[in-house]
Amino acid sequence: KFSYLPGAQTLAKALGGFQSAGTLHRMGAILTFFYFSRHIYDLYCRRKQSGKSWREFVFGPEGMFPNKRDGEEFIGTLKWFLGRGARPDYGRWTYWEKFDYFAVFWGVAMIGFSGLVLWFPEVFTRVLPGWFINVASIIHSDEALLATGLAGSRPARAAHAAVASEVSVRPDA
Repeated sequence: KFSYLPGAQTLAKALGGFQSAGTLHRMGAILTFFYFSRHIYDLYCRRKQSGKSWREFVFGPEGMFPNKRDGEEFIGTLKWFLGRGARPDYGRWTYWEKFDYFAVFWGVAMIGFSGLVLWFPEVFTRVLPGWFINVASIIHSDEALLATGLAGSRPARAAHAAVASEVSVRPDA
């Protein structure tokens, strides 16, 4: 998408050219498919070990899916930041951990699927309309921008830092 920019040309040249950069990109994709599949397998094993149903494992009180308590913790955190309340007692997973997890989980799934469509367009256009290649290109590019450009500026970082400093400064809290 930005191959015409001087920075992209310099990086491509350092990687051995655009063809070499593309090969490295696809090697990274294979690695990503491996660790994403391994994570899904790990979730399966943890769910099986817990003895819970998938619904309870994902949506239950100790699950990773956002729930009512997360909303209450978010409001409590805002009050705490503004000096209008005590620090909330966070559950097993804080709301910002759940946000970060689902941002990465969804992002890897979307960039992976769209990447496969772009890597093997002939296969996917047997079952999808041709315009879907354009959609996949937009999704892949935008997900990459989100993953690389915004990863260090997530809103939850401030909440995480505040809680971490509160815990380290006041262990009785």
